[in-house]
Amino acid sequence: MKNEKAFTLIEILVVVAIIVILATTTLLLISQATKNGRISSAKTTVRSALIAVAACKNMNGTVSVPSGSEDGTRTICTTAGAGLPNAKWPQLSNSYQYSAGTYDSVNCTFPVSTNGDVTSLGNTYLTCNCSSQKCE
Repeated sequence: MKNEKAFTLIEILVVVAIIVILATTTLLLISQATKNGRISSAKTTVRSALIAVAACKNMNGTVSVPSGSEDGTRTICTTAGAGLPNAKWPQLSNSYQYSAGTYDSVNCTFPVSTNGDVTSLGNTYLTCNCSSQKCE
């Protein structure tokens, strides 16, 4: 009589393959969720600066253009008494950086480099607009 209590090699390999596929799928989903979280955090951080830029422009102030990675100490509005006087360009996390943009009107736009993280629009940068106060 044959002993039927053991698993065959094929059965074990099939189970291992299924576990590897499930683990890979889970890790990919976690990785994408982490990237989406970093992008969402950057959008929230920049949104506060967009409000200050709009306030500065509404009071005919001059906006200081962000450069690269700000450290949270540079004032957004360089005109005394205009806008929100204590508003600073916020520091971005995850090696994200501000890029040069257009600040000649309240409809200013500027990109934020996402350090290779791909946004929902398929870009590696966020386009921030002061009038709509959004980054997409």
